[in-house]
Amino acid sequence: MTLLQIDHVPPLFGHKTFNDVASQYGSKSFKKAMLHLINTMRSIADSYLHHPITSKEDIPTLNQVGFSPDMDFLLSEIEKLHFNKMTSTKASIKHSK
Repeated sequence: MTLLQIDHVPPLFGHKTFNDVASQYGSKSFKKAMLHLINTMRSIADSYLHHPITSKEDIPTLNQVGFSPDMDFLLSEIEKLHFNKMTSTKASIKHSK
């Protein structure tokens, strides 16, 4: 699910891929957190998805898929972007009247 969210948000930041967002958007801290998120998440997902099925499958543990701090950082940045766009749109509408 987290991978789906990650792949869905790049256009909000003006980029085509999340790797572009992670390497080119925002502060040094944001970039570092997003690179950690994408690299760790993809590695864990790949380890579960790219092996033949067996009679006993392991499921990821909560610790392995718990990306809450990084996802919270991403979502707060999206909220900030959205709020700034709404504020600038309202200001331009007000000035045009």
